[in-house]
Amino acid sequence: MASNISLTTLLYDCEILPENVKDLNSGDCRHLRPFLGDGILCVKDFIYWMTDRTPHEGLEMDVGGYRKFFRVVEGDVGVWFEEHSTVIKKCELPEEVRVIQGSKFRGDVRVKREAKEEGKEETKS
Repeated sequence: MASNISLTTLLYDCEILPENVKDLNSGDCRHLRPFLGDGILCVKDFIYWMTDRTPHEGLEMDVGGYRKFFRVVEGDVGVWFEEHSTVIKKCELPEEVRVIQGSKFRGDVRVKREAKEEGKEETKS
């Protein structure tokens, strides 16, 4: 992940397991904040390596402008937030990924597609 404005993103050097997230649809893990430590304030024009289970948050900007950031996800993805992610047309989203519709910032998130368990075939009734 990288940003064009310093000190507007805070990363925590840990991994959150799904069973510790209160609301899997929004990714809310604020109840874990006391256990996360101080975090790392990100500087602009620097790439930070993290997983999709690395807690991170956007911070208020002290100056006006638009914060632009990007995140490249590779490997296993557990949850895909449709409104917050750019689709790559030539890459199909695996069936093992849970798809969420809506905005976690507006609080109107809902499950669009549950993740299919790996190795399980669908049964027809």
